Amino acid sequence: MVRAPNHVAHPRRPPAPPTRAAHPRRPPAPPTRAAQPRRPTASPNRVAQPRRPTAPPNRAAQPRRPTAPPARGCARRPPSRAPAGAPHTSGHVQDVDECAVRTAPTHAPRAPHPPPAYRRGVTDAVFPPGFFDRADPSPDTDFYGPPRLVTHIDDRAIAAVGALYAELGLDGEVLDLCSSWISHFTTPPRRLVGLGMNEAELAANPLLAAHVVHDLNTDPSLPFDDGSFDDATCCVSVDYLVEPVAVLREVARVLRPGGRFVVTFSNRCFPTKAIRGWLASDDETHLQIVNAFFALSEGFGQVTGALRTPPGTPGDPLYAVWAAAL
Repeated sequence: MVRAPNHVAHPRRPPAPPTRAAHPRRPPAPPTRAAQPRRPTASPNRVAQPRRPTAPPNRAAQPRRPTAPPARGCARRPPSRAPAGAPHTSGHVQDVDECAVRTAPTHAPRAPHPPPAYRRGVTDAVFPPGFFDRADPSPDTDFYGPPRLVTHIDDRAIAAVGALYAELGLDGEVLDLCSSWISHFTTPPRRLVGLGMNEAELAANPLLAAHVVHDLNTDPSLPFDDGSFDDATCCVSVDYLVEPVAVLREVARVLRPGGRFVVTFSNRCFPTKAIRGWLASDDETHLQIVNAFFALSEGFGQVTGALRTPPGTPGDPLYAVWAAAL
């Protein structure tokens, strides 16, 4: 009977296992320890935060670079170099004026005589070698020397040219490039100036208020001031230009903003004087070629091209491509 209490005391030992079972409570501590790696994950975030501020300093540095170009004006260095009484209304205008001599070479396309290397740079990058070569490379003054008082397209095509001019409202001061003894206006514009190769042909044109003899294949620059004309035309002659992009760039210069340049052509030409790329192309490709001339000149807006005579009918087709100067 005395041993029984001792046996009863044995159950007291099992509570020890709960104590041992309490050991599993310590493993939660490892989660706490496992949470410690989470702190490093936060630290990368904290490290990333300084990186974000580092971007603004770089961004802030960018405005500092633009601040350098104002120094291009050179007005801040030697303001005394400016001529006495030189007109200026602000430092910005003064900077531009004083650097005009230095920046002028970048406007070579608008110079009276652009260097040939510059004029051909753009076209050579787009058109294949030999595209602007001709079977007869002799001077155009020899070929166009004898007067030709004839029309080069039939009456239906001529009527289509005049109808387009009337439709577009070319009635102000107009420049007629590659002009001759006739300009195909149904209603004469207020003032028409012709530029062509033959003095006798130009003098015989009753619509011209003035004319200039000028070879665009020798010098594609135009002998007119900026913004001299409301519109310009070139009829059945674009296929003879060996530097058409340079010519169109000049046309954009002499046009007032919004002035249209209308180029018309057919499937007739003097083959020995037309550029080889034109002779090797069909009518639809001709539209694309002239469109490219406008686009490469960078002086015009949206370009429109169309066949202006009824398709599939007998006679000379008349195609037109035109755009407004920027």
